[in-house]
Amino acid sequence: MMLTATAVVMAGAALALVPAHNAPAPKTPPAKALPVSGTGWGAAPSAFRIMPLQKDDRIEVMPSAGRVAFIIRDPGGIGGATITPTGGDWPATVVVRLCLRGLESLTLTAGDITLIASVASHGDHARRVVRRNGGTDHPLDKNSPYWADIRIRSDSRRIPLEDGYFELIVPAAMLRNKADSLSLRWIDFYRG
Repeated sequence: MMLTATAVVMAGAALALVPAHNAPAPKTPPAKALPVSGTGWGAAPSAFRIMPLQKDDRIEVMPSAGRVAFIIRDPGGIGGATITPTGGDWPATVVVRLCLRGLESLTLTAGDITLIASVASHGDHARRVVRRNGGTDHPLDKNSPYWADIRIRSDSRRIPLEDGYFELIVPAAMLRNKADSLSLRWIDFYRG
């Protein structure tokens, strides 16, 4: 039997380890970085240090054998976090779920690799992924090892999302090159 748990992390709130089906918001202030660790979640213990940028950013960690999902909830729509595995290597699969109403920009940085992903909020919701190198953006396609397929997981499939989330799997090539941490910055909609 595989035990599944969720660790909930918020800036301005402490870590709480709860069953995945019932994840209440933590209530007490944390230290600077929040360690997330536990055993019995799969083949090996999982451990992450998560540093959200905004006090209202909430990040749930759902590990399982060879996989971890970071579920991000940000009521303000603009935020970020730095995630560091404290137990060594990254799991084989790293999933990011953004519970936002839109996804105008998601910047992922690991080591010297920066990807910028977006989903158009109109028309067919075109997805775009570019690799930034030396200040220049290079568009990627599905054949690139750095491509991140962004999926809309929602009943309505209309943006702004009323329910659901955006999901992507962080390209394994990004995390292989001695990526000590993964930095995320997101914007739901640009403000004018």
